[in-house]
Amino acid sequence: CHLNTCPAGIATQDPVLRKKFEGMPEHVVNYLMLVAEEVRVLLAKLGFRTMDDAIGCAEALRMDPTLRDSMLQMGPILTSAHLLPDAGKIGKVERRKLYGQDHFMITQPLKDRNLLQAFKTTFRFGDAVFSDGHQLTNLDRTVGTLLSHELYKRWGNTLPAGTCHAKLYGTSGQSFGAFALRGVFLELEGDSQDYFGK
Repeated sequence: CHLNTCPAGIATQDPVLRKKFEGMPEHVVNYLMLVAEEVRVLLAKLGFRTMDDAIGCAEALRMDPTLRDSMLQMGPILTSAHLLPDAGKIGKVERRKLYGQDHFMITQPLKDRNLLQAFKTTFRFGDAVFSDGHQLTNLDRTVGTLLSHELYKRWGNTLPAGTCHAKLYGTSGQSFGAFALRGVFLELEGDSQDYFGK
């Protein structure tokens, strides 16, 4: 899927390959409804009504008896946070999330929009461009994906390797460089997260 050539037509923008995908969005919705129902059943067996009720309840966890003599130290995982030795030294102990998650990140300034501006001559003429000085935080997810998508719409896979060379600094968020085209070269000086360069 990272090459944009998914033979099943799932993880690709290529319309020819997308025709091979025989599934329907309704199938995905149905699958997720079944997962949600199973989660409800499992939560009920543990005595919880909601996920928020279950979060932080380490007392509901049990260790596999076959692991008791292993080298893994499961104690810190199986102990409630408020019972740990350093609990409450910084801030107050909470069993669940302290603040809501921003589910509308698309309304926030995306680094990819800055990259689109930096490489506008590449979009128009296919010229090689180097762009430096982009700062990242771990909130910047999938940096390079929108850039690759827009480049693919205009140039397909015809750009030479490294045509768009971006030098970035800081901590990348999840899926940094995911689904990047051959013409995109993302150079990161700093830390990375999971699914780096998928």
